[in-house]
Amino acid sequence: MDDFYAARDNTMPPLPWTNFAPPHTVGSASSKTGLGLCKFLAEPAERAYRIVGLTSEANRSFVEGLGACDQVVTYDDVEAISQVPSVYVDMAGNADVKSRLHHHLGDKMRYSSAVGTSHWDKFAPPKDLPGAKPKFFFAPAQIQKRREEWGAGVIEKQITAAWKRLAVEASDWMSVQVHEGLAAATTVYGDLATGNANPGDGHIIRLV
Repeated sequence: MDDFYAARDNTMPPLPWTNFAPPHTVGSASSKTGLGLCKFLAEPAERAYRIVGLTSEANRSFVEGLGACDQVVTYDDVEAISQVPSVYVDMAGNADVKSRLHHHLGDKMRYSSAVGTSHWDKFAPPKDLPGAKPKFFFAPAQIQKRREEWGAGVIEKQITAAWKRLAVEASDWMSVQVHEGLAAATTVYGDLATGNANPGDGHIIRLV
């Protein structure tokens, strides 16, 4: 995903900016996919774009502590985001948040990407949103594109290297919780599904 946005004019379809660096607003920034994208977007030492993390009030301090976002905004305060040409990467799938952000930015919403639905209970198909029409991001298509451009095995090496970079520092913010038996999965899954999980926890369930 980070590779997709970094490419700018070399994506399928081409992204609608080549000569400026719009801020990237990442919804559900406390989710593992969301925080991973924020971390990778923050890697370039001389990046021109800003990273805005959207999260709940309960998870705000966690996202701020990651140090990857230039600004952290809660879902209740979406309208605090600067009205400048922007990119929205939606990991949450929260229809109300998406609508409010699109209406707040208007035609300054240059690209809106639908990636995940961590807010699965608040999802609804987008309707009549101002600005760029939301587009679904399909990772396998980007991987296949890079295989064709770079040759077999190169994208896999890039993914592995990126995963290792993130894993090295994960001990600074993630606490691994080990659970015994399949029955424990019910509680873990329930907390994740209802948004009550600690974003700093990673879970392992041992079946035997």
